[in-house]
Amino acid sequence: PQADAKKLAACALGVLALRGDLTEEDVCTFFLRNALAKKEMNKSSEFIGTVKDRLEFNAIIEFEKSEMNDHRGRMQYFYKLRFGNDSMLYSGSTKLASKGGIVRFKATVKEHHLFKGIKTTVVERPRII
Repeated sequence: PQADAKKLAACALGVLALRGDLTEEDVCTFFLRNALAKKEMNKSSEFIGTVKDRLEFNAIIEFEKSEMNDHRGRMQYFYKLRFGNDSMLYSGSTKLASKGGIVRFKATVKEHHLFKGIKTTVVERPRII
């Protein structure tokens, strides 16, 4: 299984701090900068394309969840993706990639909306290329 990059970074920082190579202030500064960078990225997120456009994406998987869909008997996948600074959501039966992975695919823009205050594009019918 693919390791979670954030957990690995936190462990590495912890080891460096224990060895005395980093101070507690250095570790806090790193996480604060990371949080601020993500906040700035979210502020600059824009809607992608127009509804019904079929577009090609090269996106990073920021969040992945899967569960069994009882009435159909197949897996349902939920993804939050990042395409540059832009945020995307996908929910459906197509597995794209694991969290932290990069996936290249074509999909149709289904709708645009604000998700937790962030401009987000919802896509459907992805096909990995």
